Amino acid sequence: MELFDYPLFTACFLLLFMKSMGYLASHRLSKYGEWFVLSLLSIVPIGGFILLIWLNNRFGITVVQFGTIGNIILFCLAAFIFIGCSIWSKSLVLIIIPTLLYVPKYVLTYYTQLSKDLQMILSYFISILGIAFYLFLLYGKEKGIDITYLTVHGEKEISDTLAVYEAVLSKMI
Repeated sequence: MELFDYPLFTACFLLLFMKSMGYLASHRLSKYGEWFVLSLLSIVPIGGFILLIWLNNRFGITVVQFGTIGNIILFCLAAFIFIGCSIWSKSLVLIIIPTLLYVPKYVLTYYTQLSKDLQMILSYFISILGIAFYLFLLYGKEKGIDITYLTVHGEKEISDTLAVYEAVLSKMI
């Protein structure tokens, strides 16, 4: 049931969102009217998911097990979707963010003998620091700062890593 209901509720909510924003843009409403439309817009998905929980409790949850081959196929399908969306948007965000979120946990779980608590903590910090570093690089790229070959005052090249970061941060601010 959840396999079809979550995507169905999400699609219905997105359609309702598009129609509501179109209505708000094309009609002049008072502030109370706008707040009423936005309140209805926020209540609908909450109500839909409460209904989904109630239906699952009433009729039970259907469990689907894919097995090894099914998991490999689903992983490849998800990877192709992420790669396709990345090519379409001309951005690596859809590839890098999921990689930084899931790969550290996988590597620490299967290739280290650390305790579960330490694995979770390290996985969290590696993910957050990796995403922060990627966003730092992305911000520098958007500002026109070449982080790989940064020059200050014309020809003088910065070789010290801390000086590079200091120069990048000062250029961003």
